[in-house]
Amino acid sequence: NTDVLYLATGDINYVAFNTIGAGRYYQFGMGILKSTDGGQTWDTTGLSFNLTDGESSLIRKIVVNPDSSNQILAAGIDSIYKSNDAGVSWAQVSTEMIIDLDVNPMNSNVMYASGFHNPSVSASKALIMKTTDFGATWTVLSTGIPSQSSVLRVETAIAPSDSNYIYAITC
Repeated sequence: NTDVLYLATGDINYVAFNTIGAGRYYQFGMGILKSTDGGQTWDTTGLSFNLTDGESSLIRKIVVNPDSSNQILAAGIDSIYKSNDAGVSWAQVSTEMIIDLDVNPMNSNVMYASGFHNPSVSASKALIMKTTDFGATWTVLSTGIPSQSSVLRVETAIAPSDSNYIYAITC
């Protein structure tokens, strides 16, 4: 349904930079908003934050299951959240810091999440995770990418010629 849109609020690209201290009024988000009329009006969903939640409120990516539009994943600084009721309620399904989600074009239940390491956050890791059940469970893949030293960010892409091949670039 092209009239149903989801919007992540906040500015994740400034994570770990104190833009508020530099005079910017805010960078954090309120959660995910939803429109059912093509963007004319917006309402909050069950995934909402207060500005005092800080970086935990930053959502990077939203994915709607093309085979079941009631299933939605939202990934960001604090974790991956899943909704099975079109955004009314959400459950946290991972606590990793996620920068991206890639959906397998041949099977929407298969996805890859890539994480990043922020040296000021000891629990953060550069990693790649995989799900085969549209985000209900996640497995960290053995990639050889250092999780907490020289690599800060991992981005992935699924090869369009063969979805069994995943490419990763790190910085």
